[in-house]
Amino acid sequence: MFRISKRTLCRSMAGVLAMAGATAWAGPEDDTLRVAMAEEILNLDYNYTTKREYIILAQLTDAKLFEFDPETQDVEPSVASGFEWVDDTTLDVILRDDVLFHDGSKLTAEDVAYTYNWLRNPDSEANATGVVERWLESAEVVAPDRVRFHMTSVYPLVLRDMASRIMLRKDGTYDAGGEIDRDAMSSDLVATGPYRVESFEPGTELVLKRFDGYFGEAPAIETIVVRNIPDIGTQQAELMSGGIDWMFKVPRGRGRRSGRPSGRGVPERAGPSRRLRGSGCRWLDRSRRAADRREGAPGDQSRDQHAGDRGVPDGRI
Repeated sequence: MFRISKRTLCRSMAGVLAMAGATAWAGPEDDTLRVAMAEEILNLDYNYTTKREYIILAQLTDAKLFEFDPETQDVEPSVASGFEWVDDTTLDVILRDDVLFHDGSKLTAEDVAYTYNWLRNPDSEANATGVVERWLESAEVVAPDRVRFHMTSVYPLVLRDMASRIMLRKDGTYDAGGEIDRDAMSSDLVATGPYRVESFEPGTELVLKRFDGYFGEAPAIETIVVRNIPDIGTQQAELMSGGIDWMFKVPRGRGRRSGRPSGRGVPERAGPSRRLRGSGCRWLDRSRRAADRREGAPGDQSRDQHAGDRGVPDGRI
């Protein structure tokens, strides 16, 4: 079974999209990580969105049948406990029996079949449809803990697709009573991930709380507050003053000018996913030994490059 480790949450919030769960720095007083994003957050349902900000948030609020191991990129069970090939084009997925939605209801095989069949339906008009329409003919419940996927042809990458995109929804979510509502989960998200939505003001602020009923390893941080701050300069000022703990999509050069010598900001890596975290930020790895290897490997010349990922204490670089 694959669980969201402490390291993943960190990398998810760092926008790398490696499924590892992390402890990113929450202030010890309130156990809260405060994040700034320039792009407006308007829709919480990743089945109907695409941009990077939504990918990051979905890693926190949702769980899929399978996940990618962040170290090996192997596909591992998540909501699923295993799978069996019936034949070359028929796949049975066996479900865990302890997965809860954020409203406390138990996930069923009917929920899983409904999610996939809905996204396969052209009427869904979902962004995730393209992932399943290339291989899925239909999904059916064959046992309380088993969903059978009938494929249109042999498709070796089916588990990869299940791990990459499809977020599970309750039976009837998008077409209850025969009325199609594609925005059903856009604001009032009911999902199965490690964080539940506490409050949401579209385009302004999202508050996530640790979900006590999550089936995997509990995240180390209780609360994540995501604020929409369009201006990078304002984000930088907030980071320096302690108003936020984390920002990303930082223009090249801003990181080196942020916080030296005060240490409030540490650049993680260049490119569109460049991120800064405040001096109070500490990231916990899945394994302390892994961090030690990265930090102390002979001949390592990349301490600055990995510092933000590691969450090194102040004064270390």
